[in-house]
Amino acid sequence: MKLLVFPTDCEANTELYVLLERLGIPVVGASSTKGQNFLGKHTFPLPYITDDGFLEKIKLLVCEHEITHFHTSHAGVWGMLKGLVESNELSQEVTLCSEFPFDAEWLRFEKYAFWAKAFLRHQHLSGSHCTLREDELAALCKQYNEIPGQCDNHKLESLISIAPKVPVGDWVEIGSLYGRSSFALGFLAQHFCQASLICVDPWDSVEVLGQKGKAEILDKQGAQIDYSKIFKIFQSSIGLLRNVSYIKALSKDGIKRYLKSDLDGSPVNIDKEIAFLHIDGNHHFDEVSKDIALWEPHVCVEGWVAIDDYLWAFGDGPKRAGDLLLASKRFDLAFVMGDTLYMRKLQKE
Repeated sequence: MKLLVFPTDCEANTELYVLLERLGIPVVGASSTKGQNFLGKHTFPLPYITDDGFLEKIKLLVCEHEITHFHTSHAGVWGMLKGLVESNELSQEVTLCSEFPFDAEWLRFEKYAFWAKAFLRHQHLSGSHCTLREDELAALCKQYNEIPGQCDNHKLESLISIAPKVPVGDWVEIGSLYGRSSFALGFLAQHFCQASLICVDPWDSVEVLGQKGKAEILDKQGAQIDYSKIFKIFQSSIGLLRNVSYIKALSKDGIKRYLKSDLDGSPVNIDKEIAFLHIDGNHHFDEVSKDIALWEPHVCVEGWVAIDDYLWAFGDGPKRAGDLLLASKRFDLAFVMGDTLYMRKLQKE
């Protein structure tokens, strides 16, 4: 078997070609774009499918490289290849193994549409009302999932459900990394509360402390991580949200700068009273406890605290710290959804 991926300058085709080559699966790439930066020694030029010389060139490519399968995500190319396969115009039998591109695009999107419909159905059955339309929910879910990160759709569901109940005040996130949860928090803060989100994260390998214990397997990856690249992805994740800014610092320095409205990102309005606090920084018990001690006193009455990875496969730091906070009796409502503990604050000390 040998697969021809064409054209390789389409993003989906590029990803497939690179994956197959890394797996050692025989693959050939082709492009019709002049000046195309070819991916490797197994990528070749082909004329546009509208050119008179296309048929001759692709027949030659199929023959010379013993191509047995075609793959493309381009609708026009798909139609041309399908016609060649069905008319037996090629020198050997070749299978078109990709779906009709318009069907393939729907398959990629369908899961977000299904999630949005199911979410609204559950809201209706539970007696809740969501002011986000089905298409808005699908768009939010799609963008959320296309940002790198570990937060799942249970997290998104819980955030959407809680957002209308958040009082006036700032939304703050400790630990943002690529910005998946930051995007959701920022969008929801704007939609439901007209509030600002401040993300606090050092995005710096020197500043990031180890989480120890079972999490040492994660700590060992630290030396290989280029946080400057992660930070650029974060910036693009929140780039279209005008109510989101950030403080590039450790939590202990971030609280001082937050209270001074000293931001690294775009200027946004800050109340200096927190309505929603999302803690997702270092998961070692001591560090989660410090984050709580530094930030939770600034959470307003009926404000929310969310401790991410309360149920965590690599340790119990967030759970132990969260349980101690629950024991303070300063919260009148608490529940776990997915892996996150949510608590609503009853009163300040």
